[in-house]
Amino acid sequence: MARRHVLTPQQLFTWRREARKRAEAEALSFVPAIVAPEPVVAKVA
Repeated sequence: MARRHVLTPQQLFTWRREARKRAEAEALSFVPAIVAPEPVVAKVA
């Protein structure tokens, strides 16, 4: 991959290390899940 995009291996590893640091630094956040009842559907005969 590095050769295809004319990068040195050091650039690739530095980018990955920095991305990993940022991901670890960001606090995890959760979105509340709301369970809704299924809609009532009229049966057609």
